Amino acid sequence: MNNHNNEPAIKKMKDTANSFFESINLTKDIPPWLFLCCNVGDCKAYHWNKRTREVTDITLCNRDFSGSASDPGGRLGPRDQENGSPDLRNMFLYSQHCFEGDIIMVVTDGVYDNLDPIHQGYMPSDLGIPNIQSWSDLTHEQAAIASSNFICDFIAKKLKNISKICVSDFTSHLVKHVVQLTENSRTFMKNNPNKRLPKDYDNYPGKLDHTTIVAFCCKKVTLSYDEWMS
Repeated sequence: MNNHNNEPAIKKMKDTANSFFESINLTKDIPPWLFLCCNVGDCKAYHWNKRTREVTDITLCNRDFSGSASDPGGRLGPRDQENGSPDLRNMFLYSQHCFEGDIIMVVTDGVYDNLDPIHQGYMPSDLGIPNIQSWSDLTHEQAAIASSNFICDFIAKKLKNISKICVSDFTSHLVKHVVQLTENSRTFMKNNPNKRLPKDYDNYPGKLDHTTIVAFCCKKVTLSYDEWMS
C-alpha cells in the first residue's frame, strides 16, 4: 500500500490526537472507550460527541486512492485476476476516543454521498471557499476535506434541536434526508427506465445507491450473552 497517498488522513489523525491530549484533564477527561475499525473500500465511520454535540469524520480521506465514483478505493475478494489477491489500496486502521453516550455511525456511500455538498447542489462559494468557481478547480484532497467538514456540520445541525439524542435519531433522520433528496432522481428513473439520469444536481440532486447505516451507542453492556442472543 502506498502510504504517501494517505498522508492527509494520517496528518489529520495525528493533529486530532495531539490537540486532544493537550486539552484533556488527565484526572477526569480521559475517554474510557476507544473505537477501532479497519476499513477497505468506500464505507465511512462518523463519531458524534455527546458532550460537544459535534461530529467527526473518523475515516477522513479514505477515498483519496479513488479517481472516480465507480472506484471504491479498495475491494475484498480475488480482485487481482492473476494471483487472486484483494485490492487493499486504501486499507487503513482508524481509531476514535469516545466517552459514554457517544454514538458511532458506519455508513455506505449511498448515505454520505447524499450528505456531501456536491450531490446536494452546492458550489464551493456556498461553503465560503474564496476564488473557486467549480469543484473541479480544487485538488482531490481539498475537495475531500471541504466535503468532510460540510457533512460533519450537516449531521450535527440535523440533530441540533433534539434534546436527548438516541441511536434511532441518527438512522431515521439521515435516511429520511436521503429519501427526500433523491425524490426527483427516483421519479425520473421510474418514468424513464431506458434513459440515463441527467447530471444536474440542481434539478436532480442526490445519488441513487445502497443506503445502509449501522449505529451504536458507547456504553457498558448490562445484558449477559444469553440475554443478548435471546
